[in-house]
Amino acid sequence: MAAKPLKRTLLLVLIVWSLVPLGHFALAAEEPIRDARLPGEPLPDGQPTVVQPTVIQPTVVRATAIQPQEEAQPQEEAQPKAEMQPQPDENFGLLESNEQMGGEQSDYVEYGDGGEYVSYGPVSDGVGRRFWFRSDYLLWWTRRNRLPPLVTTSPFGAPPGVLGYDTTEVLFGDSRPHSGSRSGFRLTLGYWLDCCEALGIEADYWDLEGRSTDYSSGFSTGDPVLARPFYDVVNGIQSAQVIAYPGYAVGDIRVGVCDDFQSTGAWLRLNLCCLQECHDCTCYSDPCSCEAGCSGETTCYEACDARVLRLDLIGGYRYYRLTDNLAISEHVVSTFSGGQVAIGTAYDIQERFRADNDFNGGELGLTAQMTRGRWSFELLAKMALGNNHQAVTIDGSTTTTVPGFDPVDHQGGLLALHNPYNGNGNIGVYTRDRFVVVPQFGLELGYQMTNRMRLTFGYNILYWAQVARAGDQISLVIDPLNIPPADPAGGPYPQFQFRNADFWAQGMNFGLEYYF
Repeated sequence: MAAKPLKRTLLLVLIVWSLVPLGHFALAAEEPIRDARLPGEPLPDGQPTVVQPTVIQPTVVRATAIQPQEEAQPQEEAQPKAEMQPQPDENFGLLESNEQMGGEQSDYVEYGDGGEYVSYGPVSDGVGRRFWFRSDYLLWWTRRNRLPPLVTTSPFGAPPGVLGYDTTEVLFGDSRPHSGSRSGFRLTLGYWLDCCEALGIEADYWDLEGRSTDYSSGFSTGDPVLARPFYDVVNGIQSAQVIAYPGYAVGDIRVGVCDDFQSTGAWLRLNLCCLQECHDCTCYSDPCSCEAGCSGETTCYEACDARVLRLDLIGGYRYYRLTDNLAISEHVVSTFSGGQVAIGTAYDIQERFRADNDFNGGELGLTAQMTRGRWSFELLAKMALGNNHQAVTIDGSTTTTVPGFDPVDHQGGLLALHNPYNGNGNIGVYTRDRFVVVPQFGLELGYQMTNRMRLTFGYNILYWAQVARAGDQISLVIDPLNIPPADPAGGPYPQFQFRNADFWAQGMNFGLEYYF
């Protein structure tokens, strides 16, 4: 009976042996079987951490340990690399990524099918396109200074250079000198105070070259006859001072006239309206907006070939300066032997008439600009209101040299006189102030060469009323008794009286504008 339990035991062992997989026994295994759970997965209840194989001696089986593989992690589907797009920057607008820019930020420009101007930048060293500088060449015309008849001639035997006779010819004066155009320049600097180009500040300076007209008669012994006309208020007749006449005097005369016009100003620019056909103009609302972020770039894409209309209010300070100067130099030597003046007595006469106009005032106006693609068109209308300070300076002197004597100086010449005995005459400095309005209008066509550079061509005109011109301050009505050496009985002529004139300047400008 003892054998039956033993047989049953052996039979049970064989059954168990046949049911257990061979891989669970690592006979002569080099390392224990590893857990195949995912990292962090909890153990099932009752499962040991490491399973140790059971060695059965009767049957020698050398098996290779089978290592369970770790569960494969699901791989994510490969995503296509997103194309780098310009990213908005709160300080400088749309910028290229460093990868696109080759590690640096630089200008990038495209032109769509419709010719529209596209820009993603530019930014250099962290500074957006908020500064701009502009230089213009000016080719202008100005209203000329009108002069009275200053030098005359006539045939020998006729009244020498006296006005009112058909035989008298005006050699210089009775006209407006400085015909033709004049060149100049204008410099403008601007800065946007905000990112959206809604508020900016600008300043400019411009100058038209000083124009001069010179007349020189050359030394004459009387052929031709040279004279300076005037009206004799004592006798009530036209008369003349002889410079060169046969048997009476020899000499020459030179006249120089010059003027200068310049201006400077500073103003604020405030955007009132900005309209665009396909987008609004709210800052940062769209890359196609007219502000285009902090850099002020035009960033319309190909789909946005629209007109942009911008209206700005400008207001600030304006200064104008207009200066006229007229100088007369005369040299006369007496050759008449029948008078009280010794033969060879020389007279050197110097006269100067100068008029300065200095305007200081406020300036207010509007600019309207329409842009499409590379092209832009701008209209300007503004006016300056303020004070015009006028100053007129009249001076003259005569140096008389009698042979054998020292030269003697006298105050006064012919048209600029001063009687030292009674103070009559017009020599002196005269000033006054007048409120004036100076309007200016202009139009301009621009072409965007690059996103930093623009070419411009325009036309401007301004009008300035109530200015003092040097030629207008000359009076031909004189008292001969005030001619040096003056007589105490000399009357009040010539008298000074402010005379106003109108001034205008107009012309073309060719400019180059650069943003940085």
